[in-house]
Amino acid sequence: MTKIKVIVTGHGHYASGMRDAIEMIVGNPRHMTFIDFSSDDSEDDLRERFIQEVNTAGGKDIVFLTDLLGGTPFYVAAVLTQTNSHISIVAGGNLASLLETLFKDYPSGRAYAEDIVHITKNAASVLPQ
Repeated sequence: MTKIKVIVTGHGHYASGMRDAIEMIVGNPRHMTFIDFSSDDSEDDLRERFIQEVNTAGGKDIVFLTDLLGGTPFYVAAVLTQTNSHISIVAGGNLASLLETLFKDYPSGRAYAEDIVHITKNAASVLPQ
């Protein structure tokens, strides 16, 4: 696996739900961290948890996967990109994209983020066709 840290975050139990599903299917993804944003959390609480994870990344590229474009988890991560050029953010990724990217190598966090978007778009479908 490439040296990219993934931080999955979102409102409610979005992140922990993604973690539980990934662990059920493939086991513990060691390069991923899951941070829920609950109604008891403030924006500052979330920022502190993000900063702690960024600081422990050891110089790795970081990809944030957030639930919503423009939501608080997205916004707080976006502020971090202003002082950390090695951070990319994906809004609206899904379980299929995280599972598929687990077993690929990427040259950069940006390439990882772009593949998450590509897979997410291709994983959505309407049946019957």
